[in-house]
Amino acid sequence: MSTFPSLSGIQLIKALRRLGFEIIRIKGSHHFLRHPDGRCTVVPVHRGESIGRGLLAQILRDCELTRRELNPDIVFKEYYKHGSTEHAGGTLRR
Repeated sequence: MSTFPSLSGIQLIKALRRLGFEIIRIKGSHHFLRHPDGRCTVVPVHRGESIGRGLLAQILRDCELTRRELNPDIVFKEYYKHGSTEHAGGTLRR
Protein backbone atom coordinates (compact mmCIF):
# COMPACT_ATOMS: atom_id res chain seq x y z
CA MET A 1 0.00 0.00 0.00
CA SER A 2 1.26 3.45 -0.90
CA THR A 3 1.73 6.21 1.63
CA PHE A 4 1.43 8.87 -1.06
CA PRO A 5 -0.79 11.64 0.31
CA SER A 6 -4.13 12.52 -1.24
CA LEU A 7 -4.19 15.80 -3.15
CA SER A 8 -7.03 18.16 -3.95
CA GLY A 9 -7.51 19.31 -7.51
CA ILE A 10 -6.10 22.75 -6.67
CA GLN A 11 -2.96 21.25 -5.09
CA LEU A 12 -2.41 19.05 -8.13
CA ILE A 13 -2.85 22.00 -10.50
CA LYS A 14 -0.31 24.03 -8.50
CA ALA A 15 2.20 21.18 -8.72
CA LEU A 16 1.63 20.78 -12.47
CA ARG A 17 1.96 24.52 -13.08
CA ARG A 18 5.37 24.44 -11.37
CA LEU A 19 6.34 21.78 -13.91
CA GLY A 20 5.40 24.03 -16.83
CA PHE A 21 1.75 23.13 -17.44
CA GLU A 22 -0.67 26.00 -18.07
CA ILE A 23 -4.44 26.08 -17.75
CA ILE A 24 -5.76 26.49 -21.29
CA ARG A 25 -9.48 26.43 -20.48
CA ILE A 26 -12.02 25.57 -17.83
CA LYS A 27 -15.35 23.90 -18.46
CA GLY A 28 -17.41 23.59 -15.31
CA SER A 29 -15.17 22.04 -12.67
CA HIS A 30 -12.73 20.56 -15.20
CA HIS A 31 -9.44 22.40 -15.73
CA PHE A 32 -7.65 21.58 -18.98
CA LEU A 33 -3.86 21.90 -18.75
CA ARG A 34 -1.23 21.74 -21.49
CA HIS A 35 2.55 21.72 -21.43
CA PRO A 36 4.49 23.61 -24.15
CA ASP A 37 5.76 20.25 -25.47
CA GLY A 38 2.20 19.05 -26.14
CA ARG A 39 1.39 16.91 -23.11
CA CYS A 40 -2.08 17.63 -21.75
CA THR A 41 -4.52 16.47 -19.09
CA VAL A 42 -7.77 17.36 -17.34
CA VAL A 43 -7.97 17.92 -13.56
CA PRO A 44 -11.35 18.08 -11.81
CA VAL A 45 -11.64 20.62 -9.00
CA HIS A 46 -14.39 19.83 -6.50
CA ARG A 47 -14.46 21.58 -3.16
CA GLY A 48 -13.82 19.24 -0.24
CA GLU A 49 -12.83 16.28 -2.41
CA SER A 50 -9.43 14.82 -3.13
CA ILE A 51 -8.21 13.25 -6.35
CA GLY A 52 -8.62 9.47 -6.16
CA ARG A 53 -5.55 7.31 -6.60
CA GLY A 54 -6.78 5.87 -9.90
CA LEU A 55 -7.46 9.31 -11.36
CA LEU A 56 -4.13 10.60 -10.06
CA ALA A 57 -2.37 7.68 -11.77
CA GLN A 58 -4.18 8.47 -15.04
CA ILE A 59 -3.29 12.17 -14.83
CA LEU A 60 0.37 11.30 -14.21
CA ARG A 61 0.31 8.95 -17.22
CA ASP A 62 -1.27 11.68 -19.37
CA CYS A 63 1.47 14.09 -18.27
CA GLU A 64 4.20 11.44 -18.60
CA LEU A 65 5.28 12.08 -15.00
CA THR A 66 6.07 9.95 -11.99
CA ARG A 67 4.93 10.62 -8.45
CA ARG A 68 8.46 11.70 -7.57
CA GLU A 69 8.43 14.33 -10.31
CA LEU A 70 5.56 16.18 -8.68
CA ASN A 71 6.84 18.98 -6.50
CA PRO A 72 7.71 17.11 -3.28
CA ASP A 73 7.46 20.29 -1.20
CA ILE A 74 3.73 20.56 -1.87
CA VAL A 75 3.06 16.86 -1.62
CA PHE A 76 5.00 16.16 1.57
CA LYS A 77 4.05 19.43 3.28
CA GLU A 78 0.39 18.42 3.03
CA TYR A 79 1.22 14.86 4.10
CA TYR A 80 2.98 15.96 7.26
CA LYS A 81 0.39 18.60 8.06
CA HIS A 82 -2.09 15.77 8.56
CA GLY A 83 0.00 14.15 11.27
CA SER A 84 2.16 11.53 9.61
CA THR A 85 5.68 11.21 10.97
CA GLU A 86 6.95 8.57 8.55
CA HIS A 87 9.33 9.57 5.80
CA ALA A 88 10.98 7.62 3.01
CA GLY A 89 14.35 8.23 4.64
CA GLY A 90 13.33 7.31 8.16
CA THR A 91 11.24 8.79 10.93
CA LEU A 92 10.79 12.49 11.52
CA ARG A 93 10.68 13.87 15.03
CA ARG A 94 8.16 16.47 16.04
